[in-house]
Amino acid sequence: MNETNFQLEGVVMRRVRFIYYARLLARPIVLEGFVFLGTAVAIALSVSIPDVISNFYHLEMMHYSSYFTDAFLGTEFAVQATLVLVVASGAFLLRDSFRNFRAWRNLRVA
Repeated sequence: MNETNFQLEGVVMRRVRFIYYARLLARPIVLEGFVFLGTAVAIALSVSIPDVISNFYHLEMMHYSSYFTDAFLGTEFAVQATLVLVVASGAFLLRDSFRNFRAWRNLRVA
């Protein structure tokens, strides 16, 4: 009887842990973080970042915007779409991080 209760407790606790971690992973900030990391890795694998940086250092200050515009328009559509996803998910992640920090700070003050 005691062994059966122990097995049942193990099964129940496994389900409780699964639900806990599933709810934790379903939070918007976690999902945005996964999207940001995934798309950033995709950009890093498809773009030669050392070449972009070396070309960037040879420019004058007034030509930065035209360089990035030409570089963006000169790439393939998949890279453009992935770059837009990186920027958008990064913006949402930053916004949610500030909201969470502000809420955490208000909890400590009150």
